[in-house]
Amino acid sequence: MKLANEDVLYRPVAEWLERYLKARHPRAEIASHDTHKSDLSAFLRTHQLSCHFGDCSAYEIKVDVVAVVKARGRVSLAFAECKKGPITLRDVGQLLGYSLVARPEFSILISPEGLSARLTSLLMTFGRQDILSYGNGRMIRLAEWNLRRSEVNLATLVPKGSHL
Repeated sequence: MKLANEDVLYRPVAEWLERYLKARHPRAEIASHDTHKSDLSAFLRTHQLSCHFGDCSAYEIKVDVVAVVKARGRVSLAFAECKKGPITLRDVGQLLGYSLVARPEFSILISPEGLSARLTSLLMTFGRQDILSYGNGRMIRLAEWNLRRSEVNLATLVPKGSHL
C-alpha cells in the first residue's frame, strides 16, 4: 500500500516509540511527540528541557518524532524519522546528521516500504553498516513499518542485534 503522505505515520510511530521505550525502561517517565513542525531546540525550550542539553540552542533540526526519557535525574532523547517510500542513503544521511547533532539514546528510520535496493546492497552486500554509527557505540536503526499492525517489523531491523 502506497502512502500519499508520510504525515499519517507520525502519530502511530510516536505511540509505538513510546511503548517500545517503556518496555526497555520500565521505571522511566517517557513521552513521545510529533515534532515535525518545529525545531528540536524550540521543542526542548517549550517543554522546559533545554537545561538538560547545554548545546540545544544549536539544534536547528526538525525530527518527525521525538521521545523524552526521564530516569534517575537524567533526560535523554529518542528519534524516529518516517519515510513514505523506500529508505535511501539520503534519508540515512539526514537522520545521521540529526543524531550527530543531538546525540539521542535511540534513533530509528522507518518506512512501510523498507530499504531501497541500493541501500540494502551498500549495507548488506558491501557490509557498510558503519555508516549508521553516530558515536559512543550508538547506531541508527532502519526498519520496515507494518501499516496494518502500526508497529515496526522487528525482523527487518538493520543492524540486527541489540536495539538499545
